[in-house]
Amino acid sequence: MNHKEGNQKGFTMIELVGAVLLMGIMGSLIIPAFGNMVVKSKLSTDVSTVKTVKRLIDAYNAEGNIPAMTSGDSVTTIGENLFDAGYLESATINLQTKGKLEYTAATGSSASMLRLDVSGMDGNLVNLANKMIASDSDNENWIKTSE
Repeated sequence: MNHKEGNQKGFTMIELVGAVLLMGIMGSLIIPAFGNMVVKSKLSTDVSTVKTVKRLIDAYNAEGNIPAMTSGDSVTTIGENLFDAGYLESATINLQTKGKLEYTAATGSSASMLRLDVSGMDGNLVNLANKMIASDSDNENWIKTSE
């Protein structure tokens, strides 16, 4: 009484294993790309922060003021000086990456610089920073990727 139905429906085990493997391969390609987008977004935010702070310092200088900052000042000191002058609503300047905001005071004929220092970070982050630098006309003055 072994009765076979001629109209069986469903997937074979091989088809199911193949589909699972295909999804695993696709997932392994998509997840790193998504992680890279998150890092790029954070770096882009930090670059925008640096540009904004630079504009605030320029505006402060245009009014005849000189920020009370010296070379090597931390992001905290920069934020406090701009806050005290009324250019920031808060003295805190938050960076999304582990980069450092670095100020270099003007000396002789060289202008002062404010840079985002990403040297010593993950190589992928440094590569992304380099790509962003290449697309900016004032690149050498706002971001530093190596000593």
